[in-house]
Amino acid sequence: SVAERDVGMNRNLAGRIRDEAARAKARATMAQVLFGATGQFSASSDEGFIRQRLADHLAAATKGQAFVQDGQWMVSAPPDFAAIRNLGLVAEAIAGGPAGAPATEQRGDWAFRPLKAGEAQLGVAAWRSLDPSGLRPDERVLVELLVDAGAAALSRARLAAAKSEAETRARTEDLRNALLSSISHDMRTPLAAIMVS
Repeated sequence: SVAERDVGMNRNLAGRIRDEAARAKARATMAQVLFGATGQFSASSDEGFIRQRLADHLAAATKGQAFVQDGQWMVSAPPDFAAIRNLGLVAEAIAGGPAGAPATEQRGDWAFRPLKAGEAQLGVAAWRSLDPSGLRPDERVLVELLVDAGAAALSRARLAAAKSEAETRARTEDLRNALLSSISHDMRTPLAAIMVS
């Protein structure tokens, strides 16, 4: 009958509205997490701070554990190095893997993603969810966006350090040139007087 059809349509419409509201809430949460993380990343040029905050955000986003490794440096969240010590070898293998390797690699219940900015290899981030249901697709996207934002922040920090070092070298060179010019002038005056006499 018409009434039953109308009730069914209303249920479908209510279900779609409920699903869309859930998706909108998930997008708002994702935007809020990314905004907070990128704000923290951009507030510092200290690579250690950026790595630790990235690990913290990954652990929070996955409701689990995370670590970030860059050469000899490794940070984890929560700080539990005993649980991830052997994973460092896996992370090094992934970081040194072929250029065409997948962006995120799954090894057991751990996911690994290289920290890359352009062609620069900046380390590896790894995470695992302790939630038995695992990560939803939107949570996976959020985690990968966090890793990419962390890589961009690490790249920016390295560029800032290189710029600072270049400016220091330029100032040192200017000071050296001024000193040599001053010494040269001071030596020329007595030599001219000696030659005249």
